[in-house]
Amino acid sequence: VVLVLGYFQVLWPLGRKPVPLPADPALWPVVDIFIPTYNEPLQVVRPTVLAALELDWPPEKLRVYLLDDGRRDEFKDFCASVGAVHLTRADNKHAKAGNINRALAQTHGEYIAIFDCDHIPTRSFLQMTLGCLVSDPKMALVQTPHHFFSPDPFERNLKTFRRVPNEGELFYGLLQDGNDFWNATFFCGSCAVVRRTAIQEIGGIAVETVTEDAHTALRLHSKGWHSAYINFAQAAGLATESLSAHVGQRIRWARGMAQILRVDNPFFTPGLSWGQRLCYFNAMLHFLYGIPRLIFLTAPLAYLLFGIQIIHAQGLLIFAYAAPHVLLAITTNSRLQGRYRHSFWAEVYETVLAFFIIAPTTLALVNPKLGKFNVTAKGGLVDRDYFDGNIAKPYYILFFINIVGMVAGTLKLIFAGAQLADTIALNMVWTTYNILIVGACMCVASEARQLRRHVRVKTGIPVALKWKGEVQHSKTIDLSYSGAQIAVTDHTKFNVGDVVEVALIPSAASSWIKGTVRLSRPQGIALEFLSLSIAEEKQVIYALFGRADAWLGWRIRYREDQPLKSFGEVAYFSMLGSARFLRWMSQSLSKLPGQLARRMAGPVAAILFGYIATGFVIPELAQAAETDALPKSGEMAANEVVQQIKLEDLGQRYPIRLQTVFGQASVPFSVRHDQVVTKARLHLKYSHSPSLLPNLSSLSIVINDEPQLGFALTQDNENGAEKIVDINPALLGEFNQLRFEAAQHYTTDCEDPAYTSLWTVISNRSYLELTLAPLASMPALSLLPRPFFDPADNRLLSLPIVFASPNPNRDVYSAAAIVASWFGSQADYRGAEFPVQIGALPKSNAVV
Repeated sequence: VVLVLGYFQVLWPLGRKPVPLPADPALWPVVDIFIPTYNEPLQVVRPTVLAALELDWPPEKLRVYLLDDGRRDEFKDFCASVGAVHLTRADNKHAKAGNINRALAQTHGEYIAIFDCDHIPTRSFLQMTLGCLVSDPKMALVQTPHHFFSPDPFERNLKTFRRVPNEGELFYGLLQDGNDFWNATFFCGSCAVVRRTAIQEIGGIAVETVTEDAHTALRLHSKGWHSAYINFAQAAGLATESLSAHVGQRIRWARGMAQILRVDNPFFTPGLSWGQRLCYFNAMLHFLYGIPRLIFLTAPLAYLLFGIQIIHAQGLLIFAYAAPHVLLAITTNSRLQGRYRHSFWAEVYETVLAFFIIAPTTLALVNPKLGKFNVTAKGGLVDRDYFDGNIAKPYYILFFINIVGMVAGTLKLIFAGAQLADTIALNMVWTTYNILIVGACMCVASEARQLRRHVRVKTGIPVALKWKGEVQHSKTIDLSYSGAQIAVTDHTKFNVGDVVEVALIPSAASSWIKGTVRLSRPQGIALEFLSLSIAEEKQVIYALFGRADAWLGWRIRYREDQPLKSFGEVAYFSMLGSARFLRWMSQSLSKLPGQLARRMAGPVAAILFGYIATGFVIPELAQAAETDALPKSGEMAANEVVQQIKLEDLGQRYPIRLQTVFGQASVPFSVRHDQVVTKARLHLKYSHSPSLLPNLSSLSIVINDEPQLGFALTQDNENGAEKIVDINPALLGEFNQLRFEAAQHYTTDCEDPAYTSLWTVISNRSYLELTLAPLASMPALSLLPRPFFDPADNRLLSLPIVFASPNPNRDVYSAAAIVASWFGSQADYRGAEFPVQIGALPKSNAVV
């Protein structure tokens, strides 16, 4: 059904062109810009506000409103400094929809452009969209694509950014154009312009579901209003940074569409055309794929494991009926959707989400009021590569079950004889395909490190460089909010640390921006901008985001779909994901604590005693065993060190805010490979909402899933308190997770689990105090870069370089430089320093 509805939806993609505005700008209407925000940091919101203020529109007819549901003073001060209007409200009722509805009551422009706070518009946005609304008095909505200039978790973890169309490209590249033919363009909550009169007629933005945008569009269409889709990216935003955040966002979409199906079923809503009904119904039905997808991934196991025939026919007969349909569907979708969705990738995208949307969509169909609105986190960092075992749990469980099915199928082939060989083989081929898809999902769950605070966009825009009184013109290689890489004819003229001036898209209005050279190499120099004034910041935003053609060429880089090549890509990622999972699993099993370790202690001790007794011990280990007596309780051994690690140093740039009835947050941290924790404490600084019930509310500290301490949140500590939490050092390994769990209650009767006025704030100045003892290590070059540098150590690398004499020759200098460069590259984002000593060895490790 979904396949046929999909064909109907894209029967004739409209490809609408922008409608020109009147030649005289005096005839252009007044436009209000709404930028809703809740808990996003100011650095994410600033570019959007500044870009909105610079839209090509008569300034007296443009008003920019920052709708701040977080009610933050720094946002108020920022708006006052740049000329935007800061709007707040007393509560956060109905989340984003309520925020916009409140702003509607306080503003007056007939046309309202809405941008999510991380969606930065180009200067031409209003000129590309307002013509449709001005020329058609029944036009209520003009939507443009949601374009993302940063990679989403699929693109970053699989390294397919700008090579393979992302998950949203099919909807914004093709389906919305198809909807437009049926006058069924969906409102997507951002990068759109709406008519105030139309919104007021339907009672404001819909608040009954968590996908208020699509629900609002449905009600507009039911009242006879028109919609339009302009398929040119005229704004760009940040994609979700992690797979868990991505899944959370999609859960909200899936729940919301299921809610609309219950609240305003398109087949029973009066005023819709049949084309509109089918387009809306297909969108809602699509998000119910969770259960069918799970059935598809497990169906052949019914036969392989239990001998149950789910299709009562021989394998060859099933193949004869199914194969033509499957091949036709793949071929047809490749022809229709190939530019926007490559073959077999839909299976990966849907399988990743399938397990997580089953419960929300099913519950929403039973009771649509069960949903809540969650804000998608943007602008965060991923401080290291890691396999997200929590999000991947459904995938690896299915992976194991299907592997067991393959083993069972092989045994059946061996012992069942030729009579059932075709049926067994068909189910094994099906299972093999399922293993490939699940393996690719596990690859997506392998989070790749992302430490840049600002995304670099590859773009070749003209620039002028001024240095030592000389000006030369060139182009950028890439550009970000904080710096640029620029092609130069002779990079040797520039040294690291030089301060140069650059004009982006040089013109009479351009200002010279100062930047420090951070890298100089043949292909160009990399600059880090110094502190930017508002005018300079606007110039960077215009060069990076504001140009009318900033994003028009991005789709050109997508190759046409080749089904066999796409299958090969998915198979490659499947093998890579399986390998990463098995490595993670082996590491996890090696760290099993408690009972298993105690059971193994006796045999291991006996083996070690035998080796020591017979002299078969490595000299280095024997030397390490000859240590002084252990220190008394409370004392610290001479070779132990105490290290303090603030949550701020672990990537928590802002205090951690725990909300709702049960709020939790996790902070990863690591310990060097050559150190063991002998004592650990958490120095906790916190405060909480005064509305919490003190006899029911509590805060718990958990280390690696083992509870350490739980204590009541009382009126005595609501304004801020400190607590020292002792941590069992036996629980700490190389990679660890510190979790805060807040049980927060405001009534003894029925309470809303999504009630967001409950909060506990953990200061990012809280810190871990770790007493670390060194472990004996082999003096082997094969262990490099250890012990000098350990990837688990997040601190600055400090490695002494020792010279025998004060006047080493050129070859010795060269050798020292090469070694320092290599260690510096290993340290990467941490940074490195190499203090020099002459004729004396330090107590620590050193390069001599």
